[in-house]
Amino acid sequence: MHRTILSNESMGNDLRTIDNCYTKFGLTNTSKSENSLPDDVRFFQRIVLTPKERSGLPSNASFFMGTLIHEAAQNMLVNKVKLDEVTKIINEKVKNYDGTK
Repeated sequence: MHRTILSNESMGNDLRTIDNCYTKFGLTNTSKSENSLPDDVRFFQRIVLTPKERSGLPSNASFFMGTLIHEAAQNMLVNKVKLDEVTKIINEKVKNYDGTK
């Protein structure tokens, strides 16, 4: 059984499948970033490494910033935190960013 995934690669469609060899290991993430990993890298990071070992890998700066923006928007919309307060939090986290999770 194959699970088919469509992703948008530079405005074109890129058809990817998750074979049984991956689903049997419990890989269910079908995000763009997960699917764009080469198979050998994905196998190493998601199957060979333990979760603790994987947590020591450097994080992706764009994911880091995306998370900060998401948290900022959520705090402003849900928790009614003011923009200047959220900006201070983001600036502090960016200042302390060292490339790790």
